[in-house]
Amino acid sequence: MKINKLIIYLSFLLPFIWACEDVIKVDLNESKAILTVDAFINQDIAKQTIRLSLTAPYFQNEVTPPVRGAIVTLTNTTQNRVYTFADKGNGNYEYISPNGSPIGSVGNEYVLFVSYNGQVYSSRCISNRTTLVDSIVYEFDERNNEPNNKTGYYAQFYGSDVKGKQDFYWIRSYKNNVYINSPFTINYASDGTRNSTPGLLGSDGLPFIPPIRSRVTDDNDPYQVGDSLRVEIWSINEETFEFLRQVESQMLNGGLFARIPENVRTNITAQSPNTQALGWFCVSEINKRGLKIKQLKEGDHLIQVTKVPNFDKVKFGTLIFPYNFIIS
Repeated sequence: MKINKLIIYLSFLLPFIWACEDVIKVDLNESKAILTVDAFINQDIAKQTIRLSLTAPYFQNEVTPPVRGAIVTLTNTTQNRVYTFADKGNGNYEYISPNGSPIGSVGNEYVLFVSYNGQVYSSRCISNRTTLVDSIVYEFDERNNEPNNKTGYYAQFYGSDVKGKQDFYWIRSYKNNVYINSPFTINYASDGTRNSTPGLLGSDGLPFIPPIRSRVTDDNDPYQVGDSLRVEIWSINEETFEFLRQVESQMLNGGLFARIPENVRTNITAQSPNTQALGWFCVSEINKRGLKIKQLKEGDHLIQVTKVPNFDKVKFGTLIFPYNFIIS
């Protein structure tokens, strides 16, 4: 009798379960493609690249279309110099100094101009000072090889904020000359912390705190013997600091308590008031340091230091005394 009742219940429920399998197709209105400008450049003598692309439909699982045929110039208004970026045909616009000179120096003002499809876009920026990558230290850590917990070499860098005023930095790390582009490694700082409140806890002149120092390693893909590691500290302004913070927030926005997605800010302005643009422009002074990962015994740490006067008096050295160091 109980079996017969169970069969009756299942016969009643199954049609409703099957009905829940209907696929709902959502048709979204296609928006107009918008120019996107990726113009983070620096005052190093290396090749400078500006990337132009167009936005794509939300569900289009493809690389955004590159922009070809634009005219891109950078004007250093302080030195009254104009730099033309060459169209490489793939969305990249490049400038290589013909005489090995940088595009300017700290305190110079720059204006970016982009002319594309009958529209002119512009942005303005003043370059700020940066600080030194004093040293890089790494250790071998044997882990259980679960996601974000891999066995390998874990590195961190040491450095201190320049004292005297509030400074903002973007710390970028490269593995085998490839930028570590992960939402979990977006690394920015205000003075020695990640908080932009002026004078927070005496942060002016403070050594960078551990969460900043250790973000040069991707926990899901740590370094291995023979890998190269390079750390760069880019100077930025407060607006760029807030831009990076918003980008990080949107990329990590998920889960049960996710916020409603929002448009990321931009400092690219179109000459026509009815035309939109996306992206960001910033000119930075940079300081960088790199090394190659060497094999270590368990428990050893390797530190590579900058050859600076009175190095033994640099205060960050007091922060790392527990380690058994091999000096490179």
